[in-house]
Amino acid sequence: MKIYISGLPEQADPDRLREKMGHFGPVEEVHVLREYMDSDPVWVVVMNVDPGTANEIARRIDNIWFQGKFIHARVPLYQD
Repeated sequence: MKIYISGLPEQADPDRLREKMGHFGPVEEVHVLREYMDSDPVWVVVMNVDPGTANEIARRIDNIWFQGKFIHARVPLYQD
């Protein structure tokens, strides 16, 4: 399942993000979407978890302080 994370600084460390998200479950991939972003990029964390767990993770990490900013986490309705 994909979890979209916004609010991270431009220079966020993907390895650190992978490590932190790994506390919640297996992380398959971490990448950043910078195209078409007017402000902060959106980070995509792909985790090997079911939809209910992905939503619970997103709720737990939404609005927490990470690397100097408050982050926002969402699970997209459509997962390709």
